[in-house]
Parts: sequence; structure tokens; C-alpha cells
Amino acid sequence: MPTNAMLRGDFSAIPNFNIPAIDPTTNRAIGKVIPSYLLNPIALKMAARFPTISEYSNNPVKGRYFWQFQRPARNNEWLGKVDHQINSRHQLAARHRT
Repeated sequence: MPTNAMLRGDFSAIPNFNIPAIDPTTNRAIGKVIPSYLLNPIALKMAARFPTISEYSNNPVKGRYFWQFQRPARNNEWLGKVDHQINSRHQLAARHRT
């Protein structure tokens, strides 16, 4: 669950929060606070309906609502699809996922 500050684009309360985000208007790094002019007003109205918590905590007793991978996660998945049109009235399609 996010805090009210997070819904406004302020992630400074999260320790070790380092996402390389770049302001598209200046090509500079944003840091831990997203400027308000980059926040979509429709998304802000939707986010106002989200439940929030009073403060961020990594303490398992208080409840850890946010987590991150300790190492990179790798998912080896394959998806293949074949479409074939036999004639104007008949088609074949097949797909396989692993």
C-alpha cells in the first residue's frame, strides 16, 4: 500500500530507492520526487481512491507493504504462434507457451 506522499510522487521515505527515472523535458535524472507536472491528472484522481498507510516501514512487525528482489529475477519463457490461411474460408492457428 502506498503512503499519501507516494501518491503525490514523493518516494524519498523509502530507503535505497534508486530508480533511474529521467525527466523527458530536461533529460536530467528526477531523483526520489517526481515533479508534479509529470504526473497525469487522471492517474492522480484514480490513485486518490487507493487505500494508503501512514508511513512506509520495512519492519515486519508493522507490516512490510513494499518489497524488492534481492537479486535479478530471470524468467525463461517462450511463446510461439503460427497463423496460416489455407484459402479465403479456412485458416489455421497454433501457439505454444513454455
